[in-house]
Amino acid sequence: MVEEAGVNVCLHSWGCRPLVEDNEVGGVIFESKEGRKAVLGKMVIDCSGDGDIFANAGAEYGDERDMTLRSSNMAVVYRLGNVDFLEWVNFIEAESEKAQEVRGRLQEIAGFNASLMPSHRNDICWFNNWVSGKDCLKVKDLTYVEFAVRKTIRQVLDYLRDEAPGFKNAFLIDTASQIGTRSSRRLKGEYQLTMEDLETGRTFDDTVALIPSMRPAIVPSIIHLPYKALVPEKIDGLLVAGRCFSSEYAANNLTNLIPHCVAMGEAAGTAAAIAVDSGVQDRKSVG
Repeated sequence: MVEEAGVNVCLHSWGCRPLVEDNEVGGVIFESKEGRKAVLGKMVIDCSGDGDIFANAGAEYGDERDMTLRSSNMAVVYRLGNVDFLEWVNFIEAESEKAQEVRGRLQEIAGFNASLMPSHRNDICWFNNWVSGKDCLKVKDLTYVEFAVRKTIRQVLDYLRDEAPGFKNAFLIDTASQIGTRSSRRLKGEYQLTMEDLETGRTFDDTVALIPSMRPAIVPSIIHLPYKALVPEKIDGLLVAGRCFSSEYAANNLTNLIPHCVAMGEAAGTAAAIAVDSGVQDRKSVG
């Protein structure tokens, strides 16, 4: 689809700094094995997750975190194969106290909060994890998390084979292709999505995405995402999509998952195309 659309794809390139003139972004500087190059554009969309482009463009943002929430933790997830996850589930239901002991010991061996999670197949499961107290904007912390998780994979697997029903013959299939980062910079946009918006099911005149709630006990209805949460307050020629969109931290924690980010990406891409085709600024491209 990308090739059919005529997109010029540049793999193995690191977008490191925007080109800004008169408060408007006109392109991005890339670093690659060919050296430093600039890619110009009428619209730029920051999908870096950490807001690398909008932060360097001078857009205001928040980066405070609530260490009690999921998104304050990093991860390196991996998958285990040749398991019988149904046997594990039945064990949890039949012997809840024993299962809790196994889970507790599992986290002790891993050295961080972790959980076995189902996949679309009974013979494959996810080993999800949450490493706390680290900052995904710091190289030292990113490196620490990758090393810390990978160091314990063999010990975790040995323990599961010995003590966890359904994992007797389990083996490691793969690890995540890159570290999992869940929250850092969040844009201060023309509108900031709030917990009140989520709890009350607020709708917007400029809604560009409707997303089912992942936590119905907290967010009882469909989430409406406003376009203005993708638009910086002051910088022109720039949109934001992904977990760094404009939102309160608690609201972001519930709206920065994969389905939300996919919807934001489509919305931002559509808005950018409308802005370019109509010759108007991004903040006016959706009415």
